[in-house]
Amino acid sequence: EKIMQAKVERRQEPAIVTVDNYFGVKGVGTVVLGMVKSGSVKQYDRLKCYPLGKEVVVKSMQSQDKDVKETEPGQRVGLALKDIEADELKRGYVLSGKNIECKKELSVDVSKSRYSKFELAPGKKLMINIGLQVVTADIKKADGNSLDLVLDNPIAVYEEKCMLAAPDSMPRIIGSGRVK
Repeated sequence: EKIMQAKVERRQEPAIVTVDNYFGVKGVGTVVLGMVKSGSVKQYDRLKCYPLGKEVVVKSMQSQDKDVKETEPGQRVGLALKDIEADELKRGYVLSGKNIECKKELSVDVSKSRYSKFELAPGKKLMINIGLQVVTADIKKADGNSLDLVLDNPIAVYEEKCMLAAPDSMPRIIGSGRVK
């Protein structure tokens, strides 16, 4: 009973929803499944899909197979979207009410795993992960634990934390990092 009475203070932040699945539904349109990271989404909100930069409209929403009019952080949701097709989306894309910077070049401070044998050297290929996005990149410059990366595709940088992995090395996990 005490837990049910607890008041949770939520900061008013713009919505950020990470997309982990998407598909077209006949008669409904494009549906995305994801997690609300911050803020809230309401029916008929206009959000941008990053890294595409395309504006979408939320037609309807569901959570736990029930229609909802508003979401909250931490909630798993299904959003029916207007103005975007399922074949334009990828896992890891981000829907947001705020402007999110999308980059093809990043500087990252790396905390390398003690188990990783991967050499952080210019010309090497690795994968960078922010949220659910995974993009391959070339190391342009390596200075100790600081890397300059050139990405094969743009990545939406909505948080500083990232993970680095090697496509052809065991163990694959290189370490964690912070985007500068």
